[in-house]
Amino acid sequence: MMIALAVGCMLPAKAQVVQTLTLKNGSRLHGYMKSQKPGNNCVFYAETAEVVMDGQKAKSVVGKKVGYNSLSAEWKAYADENGLLDKKKELTLSSIDTGAMIENVLVLEQGRFVKYIELKHDYTLRWNKIGMMEYMQRDELLLSGVNHTFKVKTGDMARTVTGQCIKKIPGALTFLLREDGVIESIETKDILKDNLVPNNPNQTIFEQSVLLDEVRMKDGEIHQGIIMENNYEENPNCLLLVKKVGEVETPVMLKMSDVMEYRNLPNPDYVEVRDILLNPGQILVNGNEAELVKLTEQSNGYVVAPAAKRVTLKHEGHNFEVCIQANFKDEKEAKDNYFIKTRTYENDKKRAGWYYFKYKDLIESSIQPNESGTSMNNTTKATYTVNSKGVYVFYNSNTKKAVVIVVE
Repeated sequence: MMIALAVGCMLPAKAQVVQTLTLKNGSRLHGYMKSQKPGNNCVFYAETAEVVMDGQKAKSVVGKKVGYNSLSAEWKAYADENGLLDKKKELTLSSIDTGAMIENVLVLEQGRFVKYIELKHDYTLRWNKIGMMEYMQRDELLLSGVNHTFKVKTGDMARTVTGQCIKKIPGALTFLLREDGVIESIETKDILKDNLVPNNPNQTIFEQSVLLDEVRMKDGEIHQGIIMENNYEENPNCLLLVKKVGEVETPVMLKMSDVMEYRNLPNPDYVEVRDILLNPGQILVNGNEAELVKLTEQSNGYVVAPAAKRVTLKHEGHNFEVCIQANFKDEKEAKDNYFIKTRTYENDKKRAGWYYFKYKDLIESSIQPNESGTSMNNTTKATYTVNSKGVYVFYNSNTKKAVVIVVE
C-alpha cells in the first residue's frame, strides 16, 4: 500500500516563519498573521522584520554598542546566524525617536529612508498598505503540511485546482503551486470555494497545520480549531471550522457576516514529519548502508554463509528497534519481505559460523513490523522490534535476496 509515511524524523511544534508580508513602502515582515478584522485592519507578528520608514520621521537615531553577553537571547541568535558581531564581539543596537521611541533595533540605512531590523514584534496594518503576502513553500522532504483545493469560476463553468498557496496580492490575485509544478495565478473574485486538504494522509490535519484559527463572532462566541472551508458560493458566505475536543473532531458552520475577527496562534499539536531521499536500490539499516545478498537454497530453506556481507548493530535496551529504509528498484523487491531471526547449526563443526532459516519460518516465525509504508518520494520504511541478540535477515521471497543484520 502506497501511503505518505513518516519515514524521516518527527519534530515537535516550534516557532516558525509561515508568511512574509511585503508592504508597499518596501518593508518585509517574516512571521504569521496574528489577527484580521474584515474590512478594517490586521495584526502581523514578525519573528524578524526589515522595516523601512521615511527618514524625516526620525528625529534622532542613537546607536550603542552592546557586548555579546549583554544581548538578549533573540539578538544573540540573530547575530550568530548572520555574522554581525564586530571584532570585540559587540553589536550596535539603536533607539529611533519618532515622537515615540523605537528601541533595540539594528539600523541598516539612514538618510532619505531609515531601514532597520526589529525582532519579535507585532505590527498593526491597514490592508491597503500590504503589497504582497507570501507563504513558505514545502521542500520535497517535508511531508507535513496543507494544500488548498480551489473551486474556480471560468466563464459559465467551474473547475477545481489543488496545490500549495504560495502568494497573494490582497483582493486581487492568489498564486497556487499546482501538483504538476506549475504556478497558477487566480483572480481572487473567481474563487468560489477554498478547501483545506492535508498533504500527508498518515497525519491528522491538526498535526499538519502550523497555526490554529480562532474565529470571534459578533455575539461574543469564540470558536477555535482549523478552518477547513471558505465558501463564497453560498449566500450568505460561510466557513466550516473543525474543532478538536480531546480526540474528537467536530465541524461548525459559521456565517462570514457574523464574524468580528479572525485570529491565528501557534498550534501545539503540529508535528513536522520529514522524509529522506534514497537512490534506487539503496538500503539503510538504522542509518547504515546495507546490501542485498543472494542466499544459498537448501532442501528446507536458505543458508547464510559466513562470507555474506552484513550490517552490525549494537543491541541497546530490552526491546531494540531495527529500522529498514529502502528505495526498491521494482515491485518484486518492494513486496513479500520478511524479517526473521536465523538459526545456528548445533553440533556441526563443518558449518560453524553458518546460519539458516526454514521455509516454514516465513509463516511461523517472521517478526511483524511496528510500522510499514512508502512515502511520496518512494522511500519505504519498516521498523521491527527485536528482544535478543543474533543474526537476522530482511528477506525477499521473490528475488531470494536478503539484508543480513547482526545484532550483538
